[in-house]
Amino acid sequence: MLHAHGEAEIAFYVGVDVGGPEKGQHACVMDGTGRCLEFLHSQAHGLAARIVDEFGRNLVVAIDASRMPAPVGSGGPNGTGKWGRACEREVRKLGVNPQWTPDAGFFETGAPDKLARYSWMREGFVLFREFSGLVGGENVLEVFPSASYGRFPAGLSARLPLALFGRKTKTDQLDAACCALTALCFAKGLYREFGDPAEGTIVVPWDRDALSHEDPF
Repeated sequence: MLHAHGEAEIAFYVGVDVGGPEKGQHACVMDGTGRCLEFLHSQAHGLAARIVDEFGRNLVVAIDASRMPAPVGSGGPNGTGKWGRACEREVRKLGVNPQWTPDAGFFETGAPDKLARYSWMREGFVLFREFSGLVGGENVLEVFPSASYGRFPAGLSARLPLALFGRKTKTDQLDAACCALTALCFAKGLYREFGDPAEGTIVVPWDRDALSHEDPF
């Protein structure tokens, strides 16, 4: 259940396209009509505080990254098994290819060259921790733009001023906007949630007609 701070209702919807420390994080802030108000670029640490300072705490935040590592023992780096969580295995049935999340042991003891490939996931963990601390974990979602594209309900649209897009950053900004629109779908009840809450779930837009049909999973 979404939580609004004080008597106010949810006011803004934030999407974050996650990158490694060198690339940084691209965020989009939308209002309840789907209008993009601002794009931001920042390192992971401090982004949540920056957005809350400007827009307040009544937010739904959708992050394109893993909320947490996979359960210990779910796989390994030596070809002995696949990493991954239930949400990733379920979303793969939609015809997309999520990045499998390593287990916690890998992030603690993995070789530096292998850890470098997953630096963006570690940035995602920071984002989940800091946003959850400021707006409440129930208001912070894990999403996957590749699963969101093509599944937004009819009649729902976003307004994205082209003047806000950068020549070199437009793809990351578009994914951030896709995440923000997914957050808006979640607030409207137009979503499916895949996976096990104990491992983290992935939220995907889903229209009411599809929700009323028999579960294909």
